[in-house]
Amino acid sequence: MLHIAIVEDSPIDQEHLCRILESYANDIALQYQISMFANADMFLDRYRPVWDLIFMDIEMPGLDGMSAARQLRNMDEDVPLVFLTHVASLATDGYDVNALSYIIKPVSPEVFALKMRNVLNHINRRDKAYVTITGRSGTMRVTVDSISYVEVSKHSLIFHTSQGNAVAYGTLKAVEEQLSPHGFLRCGQSFLVNPRHVSGIHGDEALVGGERLPISRARKREFMEALTAYLGSMQ
Repeated sequence: MLHIAIVEDSPIDQEHLCRILESYANDIALQYQISMFANADMFLDRYRPVWDLIFMDIEMPGLDGMSAARQLRNMDEDVPLVFLTHVASLATDGYDVNALSYIIKPVSPEVFALKMRNVLNHINRRDKAYVTITGRSGTMRVTVDSISYVEVSKHSLIFHTSQGNAVAYGTLKAVEEQLSPHGFLRCGQSFLVNPRHVSGIHGDEALVGGERLPISRARKREFMEALTAYLGSMQ
């Protein structure tokens, strides 16, 4: 089941895109579900990391599609995004927000089929795992690879990611159970480390994402053996 969000203010364009999508899905036996949003503010207010693909109109009153896409990337860095526009030049900034493609309106069945083949190939190729972080500031989805380490501080979890830090609820033990299949290692009572981001060991400290994290005496042997095994598997 492909979960699709369409952000489009024009009822006529909404209906047209839905008809083309239905025809394409019937041709390839694709199961899908649509969530429709008439403006970008509504979409962002209700955004949750549950959609596999987003079609975003660029030319909308109020918050335009390109500005909305920039805000979207603060919440979800990887969800596939396809712009809809009457003017191709408006989509040139799409690279800045990691847009997968754009489609000129009115959407033609032939162009749509070509774009969708590329989109579905992209989705099928993705082998990244995701983590949904829920905390005081809302919900954020990040790739496992983007997390350098997780720490416990003052009864909160802090995820250190390439998008910045995210404070979440929960326990480090629960996060460890979730991330250990992806190779994450405990180097101490308060730190869970992504070995991909370990750039060095200095005495009783691990250099992770530019930070020095203490390696506890009780965990050092286990941590070093696991890290060595991981590095060996990457060669």
